Formats: sequence, C-alpha cells, structure tokens
Amino acid sequence: MVEQLDGAFHPGSAATPNLRRRTSEILAAGQIFCSVEADEEYIEHAIEALGEDIWLFSTDCPHSGTPWPDGVAMITERSELPESAKLLGENAKQFLPRLA
Repeated sequence: MVEQLDGAFHPGSAATPNLRRRTSEILAAGQIFCSVEADEEYIEHAIEALGEDIWLFSTDCPHSGTPWPDGVAMITERSELPESAKLLGENAKQFLPRLA
C-alpha cells in the first residue's frame, strides 16, 4: 500500500493539494499508525517490512466475531513475532502520549 501511495504522489495535484511528503516519508517520521487484530495472518511480515513502531493492537471487546478475550494471548504466543514487538502497548503511548 505504501508503494502504491508513493507512486501516486503528485505534489499540488487536485487529488492531494495539501500533501507535501510521500507516504513513506510520513511513515518514516512516525506519523502513521495502523491497527492490527490478533488473528490477522501476516502481522509478522508487516512488522518485518515496515518496522514495529506503527502497529497498534486492536481489540473490539466484547463483540462477537473477534478474538476477545483471548487476543493478547494470541499475540504473545505467536512464535514468529519479534519479542520486542511494541504493538501491545508502547506504540499506543507514541500514538497518544497522554496514555503514558
């Protein structure tokens, strides 16, 4: 998605008249966050490709059709997820500093 958005970036165009930087630049500056749910299949690949600083753990409790109340365990038990993955809390503090 980031590649597609970068490719479509045309400063001053009618579609994005106020956009001054490519999506990849905004991402690198830590100004994009994306939520993931515990049962998403490719979280590890996304973290590997884009780094671990943009991901926020999402829980839609207590609605049906979600992994609640097992979501946290589903994340922590994933063997291929980096141990330093910050999506269970640290990234939320960056997204909303008042949480800290």
